[in-house]
Formats: sequence, structure tokens, C-alpha cells
Amino acid sequence: AGLFVTVAVVGDLGSAVAEIKDMLWLRPDGKEMTDEEWNRESAHCLGVFFAGEGLEEVDERGKRLSDLNFLMLINAHFEEVPFAVPPPSSGKEWIVMLDTAQSNVSNGNGNHAVPQHYPLKGRSLCLLMQRQERRASGSTEESKQLEEVMNEA
Repeated sequence: AGLFVTVAVVGDLGSAVAEIKDMLWLRPDGKEMTDEEWNRESAHCLGVFFAGEGLEEVDERGKRLSDLNFLMLINAHFEEVPFAVPPPSSGKEWIVMLDTAQSNVSNGNGNHAVPQHYPLKGRSLCLLMQRQERRASGSTEESKQLEEVMNEA
């Protein structure tokens, strides 16, 4: 699959069913960046959405591959930027995995819920992950996938 493969995903970045790319470059308002915006000197803040749920590849046994959805926010500006976080897929939530401006966020801990507009501090990077909303009991497939990823690192 190429870098920009278009696939159908249920519960994407704002509509019930839409076609999204496996990777989207976002402006701080949460909208996809245009070619013109890449050339602006004032473009100091952006996000990259990685649609792991949108993979269409299969493994050697024919099983469909899937991954978690991630959102990386980057602010090269010196001031804080309120970044509009796309709505999570149905039944899921965004959690903070890493924020270089926050000393109280443990790498991989993922216990910090994300507001609709994330306060992205100046000159910082933040990594968000989508997971099943927390339930009182039971483990989720996303938890298992995250555990595997963290163990490989």
C-alpha cells in the first residue's frame, strides 16, 4: 500500500462514514492541510493523523491487519496553540501517550484524557492514541496491541 491510500473507515474524523487516507496532515483547527498551506511561513503548528484502523493489508495467512489510530501534534511556535482534536471513532477516546511539555505524563501510561481542544504548549510535541473507552472490567484489543508494541520497544 502506498503512503496515501484511501480507504473507508466507520467513525472517522467527523462523519459517520467517510473515506480517509491512512495518513492526514492537519491544521490546528483540525482540518486537512492544503498544498498552499505547506508553503506559508506562518505554518508553525500541525498534526499528523495515522489511521491504523484503515489498513487494508493482510498477513501471510490472509488475516486483515489493523493497528491503533494515532495523532501526533507538533508546535514549533513559541506560544501555546489550542489544537482541535478530531472526534474519536465511535466507542473510543483519545489519550495522551507523550507530551514533551508535560512532566507528569509518563511515556506509554495513557491515563490522561484529551479535551476537544488540546493546549499544545510552545515548542512541543504530543502523541495521542485512540483506545476503547474504559470499562469497569475486561481488557480490550487495543490494550493488548499497545502492550505488544511497548514490549517490542
